[in-house]
Amino acid sequence: MHFQDVHIKPTRPSSEEAVQLSTMDQLMPRRHMSYLLCFRQAPSVSHKATVQQLQEGLAAALTEMPQFAGTIRPKSGSKNELELLLDPESYVLFRSCDATDAASYDELLDSMGREPLITDDRLAIPAAEMQTPDGGTRSFAVQATTVKGGLLIATSIHHSVGDAKATEVLFESWAKHTAERSHGQSPTITIPAEDVTARWRLSYGPKNVSMDSFLELHGPKDAFRTSEIAAQVVTSRWTISSQALQQLRDSMGSKADVQLSSSDLMCALIARHVYKARRQYETSNRWPDEALLYVTSDMRSRLEPSLAKNYLGNASVAVPALVDLVVLCDEEASTALSTTASKIKNAIDKFDTNALRSRLAFYKAQPFFGSVMPRFEYYPGPNMLITDSSSMRFYSINWGLNLRTMDYFKSIGQTHSVGQCALNPKRSDGTVELQMRHDVQVVEAMKDNEGFSKYFQLVGYY
Repeated sequence: MHFQDVHIKPTRPSSEEAVQLSTMDQLMPRRHMSYLLCFRQAPSVSHKATVQQLQEGLAAALTEMPQFAGTIRPKSGSKNELELLLDPESYVLFRSCDATDAASYDELLDSMGREPLITDDRLAIPAAEMQTPDGGTRSFAVQATTVKGGLLIATSIHHSVGDAKATEVLFESWAKHTAERSHGQSPTITIPAEDVTARWRLSYGPKNVSMDSFLELHGPKDAFRTSEIAAQVVTSRWTISSQALQQLRDSMGSKADVQLSSSDLMCALIARHVYKARRQYETSNRWPDEALLYVTSDMRSRLEPSLAKNYLGNASVAVPALVDLVVLCDEEASTALSTTASKIKNAIDKFDTNALRSRLAFYKAQPFFGSVMPRFEYYPGPNMLITDSSSMRFYSINWGLNLRTMDYFKSIGQTHSVGQCALNPKRSDGTVELQMRHDVQVVEAMKDNEGFSKYFQLVGYY
């Protein structure tokens, strides 16, 4: 693979500024989220022109959202905080790679369910190459890899800058400006309103919040821990079609007392079969009666007063729901799923502005960030996390004449923790993909379980 690096700067230089990250931003995992966007291209399309349009479109998008060109670095003081720095020289590292001799587009997509022809570490810029001499790291980096018949765009965004929804807002702006360039038009820059970057809105709360206010801090303790994480941890890909999802909804019949969303039901189904599979071989451990199932919720529209729908910081939280593992694993399927899905819905409904403010205030009052952390023993402990971005519009974003809409999306690298499950953006045909990092025994047991495999189909490992 041959590559070339360029620095993409906003079309209007940023002033020198230290952006104050919110308390919510400070609590996010301090690493980059890496996504792979795949586009099929006709043989007549010029890859060189496409990459140039992407670079020009990105420069325009960064003019609207300069924080993605900034640098994250430790803030002076004793609280272990980060800050986001902008200056006239701020830029995004954009790497162009030529892999037309390595694989064709179809071969590459087909290999993602097996041994990939091009591994993740060659598709995205390594985190080490985004480090700055002063101990900081670039907020955002891009690698565009050309293969025969397609283009792969790997984006790496530091989680402290924004969540998946903020990434979607960036992609929409970047795609709009790239499309303009593909039509020979000049970019139409629109500077976002002030509330789009009002990070202070997620920085404060009441005083003297007790630890007892948090289910994740005083809830189920370590009921068991295995000696170590299994050596055979794999990342697996699954899909559930729109038809299978409707069948799942229909299977509930009149069991549910309230209207349950597709997200609630998918999360309950995944949790049920992850725990059932784990119990098959974790026989040496004493299983608890209850566990915390964390499900992400976007607070933009739920905060009072609400945040801007295109708010660019972190506004998604992991909401804990206390689930009965005996009911979840051993009851008849429709009862177990409706009961657990209802608990997920109730937990999210109750996680209101006051609950979020209390959480922010509690952590901000600690001697330093990380001094008191939730019991996130997803694995090998009893709790688990499911992130759901299936409502994101990634597949409908139009990138212009040369790219049009995305053909395939996935998270790459170490975006997910061991034991974490992630529902990806819904495809244009309604299919939702699940990515899960877990012990291979768990994955194989789920594949063989008819109660799960009739809805989710295993695509493969990578």
